[in-house]
Amino acid sequence: MKRLALLLSGLLLCVGLAGCGGDTGDAKSGLTHEQLGLVGVDSVSLTDGVTINIDADAMRGFYYDLAQDMRWDFLPHFAGGEAPQQVEDYIYLVLADELVWSDGYNIDNEKTPDSLTAEYVSDYILTHFGVQTDQPEAGSVARVDFDGEKYAYPAGSWSLPPHYELNYLTVSGSEGEPVVYTACMTKYVETGSVLRDDWRDVIVNGTMDEAPLSVEAYLEVKFTLDEDSGEIRYLAVGSGADDGVDQGE
Repeated sequence: MKRLALLLSGLLLCVGLAGCGGDTGDAKSGLTHEQLGLVGVDSVSLTDGVTINIDADAMRGFYYDLAQDMRWDFLPHFAGGEAPQQVEDYIYLVLADELVWSDGYNIDNEKTPDSLTAEYVSDYILTHFGVQTDQPEAGSVARVDFDGEKYAYPAGSWSLPPHYELNYLTVSGSEGEPVVYTACMTKYVETGSVLRDDWRDVIVNGTMDEAPLSVEAYLEVKFTLDEDSGEIRYLAVGSGADDGVDQGE
């Protein structure tokens, strides 16, 4: 917790976020509290919860990338302390998270694996949700072929990640406990027929009036960060306050 204590007491007063410029690369690897928004916040105010200023383009851009890279469109919805216990609730999230895209619209079939091992899927669920799942019997798991050792990618196409806009971000915590983040996102889908590659810029720069995008859903994701690995641990996922996001941890 030494790194966290320094962050909380430093009052860095940054306009942007350290380590997250226009191109974040792999936004889900080795995350830091600075990237997630814990900048210029003192530890005392965390006990009551703090709403983070999201005016900086870097903040909106980082969460756009994070939600797309970690495929938040496949997150299972659950209230605090009630994460699903079965592999079938997570399998499409894990598979989608490992897709490699050659560009904005096509999957790179050479870099995307043909299958994922049962051990990898189990470790992913344990890391990100704290759930130790039982390995299912060989057969079909949520319509995904499983031979007892590996889950095969289903035949057919995968949907592109939706577009995300960060509406607000709050952080809270107490002495000796992990800092908890709650991100409220708007999820957009394209309504026009023209393919564009600048959706991220449109959302980050706040020029939504010019874009043929429509609101598909709202998403609230409550999570914490593993201090050692920099991995996200999901605590609750919902479409709003009434969907269980604020019900405990």
